Amino acid sequence: MNGTTPKEKQWFVLEGQNVSPNLVFLCKHFWNVHYVCKPHTHLEYELIYIVGGEGELASDNINYRLAPGDLLVVEPGETHMGSAHPENPFEMLTLGYQFNARRLYADPALFGLDQVFLHLLQAYKKKYKRYAIHDCGCIEPVLTKLLEETIHDRRCRKELMRAYLIEFFTLMIRKIESLVDLQAESLDSVEAIIRAKRFIQSNFHKPINLEEIADAACLSKSHFCRVFKEETGFTPIEYVNFIRLEKAMTLLWYSNYTLTEIAEHVGFSSIHYFSRSFKKHNGVSPLQYRQQKMQSDTPSGMPKPVDASGNSRDEVKHRIVR
Repeated sequence: MNGTTPKEKQWFVLEGQNVSPNLVFLCKHFWNVHYVCKPHTHLEYELIYIVGGEGELASDNINYRLAPGDLLVVEPGETHMGSAHPENPFEMLTLGYQFNARRLYADPALFGLDQVFLHLLQAYKKKYKRYAIHDCGCIEPVLTKLLEETIHDRRCRKELMRAYLIEFFTLMIRKIESLVDLQAESLDSVEAIIRAKRFIQSNFHKPINLEEIADAACLSKSHFCRVFKEETGFTPIEYVNFIRLEKAMTLLWYSNYTLTEIAEHVGFSSIHYFSRSFKKHNGVSPLQYRQQKMQSDTPSGMPKPVDASGNSRDEVKHRIVR
């Protein structure tokens, strides 16, 4: 949250690969009576839980008067702002999270739960025309424990934080499900798509056919193709190729594998098919993409490409292709 400095603020930018690839930040802060949160946006979803105090937040041109136990969800790109009550200012916990189902390093431990949560959240907004959910006090202990683990670098910290994230999404799924009249078939379709995506994420480097993906989703081939397209905007095979190309882009930047090796690693049957698909997806050939990346400055905080020999190469293969 931007604006005049609050009275006290604890801000933790989390390294995604160390906790969950989808968890971007976690923050606890207190607003003083003069604090004004200026209009701003985020690239990820921001979940704002009110611990104490009261005040107003505006998001997507809707004004919300929030109190302890309320949860406000701000979508990526939504301009939001706020101000504290002059006599009883906010205390809040905020969590930044990326729900993008296409995300390259989607956390398998959370991939299903967070997508069901997002599906229910969208159904809730459609029904109530807002993203503020009241009486969510059940999640406060979980978020507090998550923050506590963030502060202290203790043994098994990553595993426990993931467990708290799972608990958080489970509690919120139950809460929202009690507020929306969602047909069981709708959630069944979401869960089928999640099973299919898990299968693709685990097997993209192998030959995959439509029948295998539909079997993993536990749906007939025709029904599966229809619901998958509705939920993702991709056909199943387009999604497989999308994942392969995203992995290939990472290998082109982080490794010195040859183009033929990369094509094999990500599951393309030939270098020619890989090159055609890559150019169609990115507008440049794989070689041009690599040359452009090598000529540009390394993004801040990103490691340089590794050498092609020895443990470094094996390490990057393990990290990216596993």
